[in-house]
Amino acid sequence: VGCCEHDALTCDDGNLVSINLAHGGTYEKITGQFPDLPADSFKELLVLDLSFNKLNGTIPREINRFIKLKELNLAGNELEGEIPNEVGEMLTLVILNLSGNQLNGMLPTSLENLNSLKELYLSGNEGLNGPIPTLANLAVIEITGTNLGNVQVVASSSPIALASTSANEIGAQSTMILI
Repeated sequence: VGCCEHDALTCDDGNLVSINLAHGGTYEKITGQFPDLPADSFKELLVLDLSFNKLNGTIPREINRFIKLKELNLAGNELEGEIPNEVGEMLTLVILNLSGNQLNGMLPTSLENLNSLKELYLSGNEGLNGPIPTLANLAVIEITGTNLGNVQVVASSSPIALASTSANEIGAQSTMILI
């Protein structure tokens, strides 16, 4: 299929810039392990949306090969394991949505490298725990239904639009700093 011959694909000057295979009833759900997406074929990719499918297994460490990616949406799948450190190498990410999976462990401190990150959605991953790394430019965070705590947003260029922390194990030491 050519770049612009499928309505789930968006191209710009012949380069694939967006893959939107979010399950909304139009397509069959994608099942199985995270698909192998060779970065050489997708070097201009800005948006990868595979939300609400039935992907399982772990988020591959090679996800950082998409060096221009601005939006990664893997919400509503069956992904498990820890969020790989390599996500923190995706320096152009603006939106990261991993909510509604079965992710666990602590968030990688490498997320502090994501200076472009404005929106972070992690809700519904009950196995996520520990502190949230400092995210300087975050505007939206959703962590309902996790065991994440100690929310800190420092020197944000805009106020937090949504800071949902209900049903978390946030203790008295938890702080949120809005500047």
